[in-house]
Amino acid sequence: ELIAVYDWKSDDVSEEYLNKHDAAAPATYEFPWNISDEVLQQMQTASFEQKFRSSIFSAFGFRWSLGIYPKGQKVEGDANLYLQLLSLPPKLKSVHVAFILRCVQTDTQHHSDHEYERAYGVGWPDGKLSTAEIQACSELAFMAKLELIAVVDRDGDDITEWHLQGKSKPKQLQVRAQEDTKQESPDSPDDADDAEDPSAALRAFFAGLQAGNGPSNDAQTASKSESGQSDPLMAVRLDSLSMNMDKMMQKMAAIELRMAEKAKKTDKGRVTQTQYAELQQQVNGIQKTLKQLMMKDMDPEEMKFKAWLDSVDGLAAYY
Repeated sequence: ELIAVYDWKSDDVSEEYLNKHDAAAPATYEFPWNISDEVLQQMQTASFEQKFRSSIFSAFGFRWSLGIYPKGQKVEGDANLYLQLLSLPPKLKSVHVAFILRCVQTDTQHHSDHEYERAYGVGWPDGKLSTAEIQACSELAFMAKLELIAVVDRDGDDITEWHLQGKSKPKQLQVRAQEDTKQESPDSPDDADDAEDPSAALRAFFAGLQAGNGPSNDAQTASKSESGQSDPLMAVRLDSLSMNMDKMMQKMAAIELRMAEKAKKTDKGRVTQTQYAELQQQVNGIQKTLKQLMMKDMDPEEMKFKAWLDSVDGLAAYY
């Protein structure tokens, strides 16, 4: 029973509040589950983990049911009674209810509350009601009393009042949610990763490798001395290229993972077919640069480089 409603100025606005909410759906609901004789006999001889479910009922605009494992779900001999939400609309994040589950004949009851974020059953703990007590009953009935606490939409707004009245969220709240989404900036490391174009990062790395890290044609020509001995600079260049190739593989793996994560969230930042084509051109350029390293008469250092390529999975095509 509502006694009084006060506003932020401590004024009694009960009459105004009741007039405003007169058409609203009730915020409490009771559901009796009377077990027939036939079903009672089945419950009394049920096997472990066998469950029974009541008829479906509607409360607060949602569909619910009661269920019971007469011989237990987790612990054999403990009867488990539970309240199940059967569906949650996609536009809603959660519905929060307080409830009392009661066995009429034994006066066993359990008070709890739960924020349902998906279709799920929540009930009383083990040990509340034994299978033996059910088997001793000549008749059986359960009672569920529900009280709505909150309905929250996907924007995180509490829309309980409008939900009970069967109304949509006010437009000003919808506009605010849209503006908040637009104004989100990549302040955190995760957001910064989302804002970064992975294809641009990969293209920049490839360009750097081709422009400054890979050996040029001049370097290849001077890779051997007039005596045919290996130029010490060649070993340095090969070591440098080896390190850069390792870095390239690590960056490619990281970028690939980031692109996969982005693909799950939103179309924003996804790599287009054109960008993939540009990446392929860069890869082709790397292949060409690496092939220029391979000369007819390889010196020992070059042989080491080729052996290294052979040992790294996925680089065989770069010969």
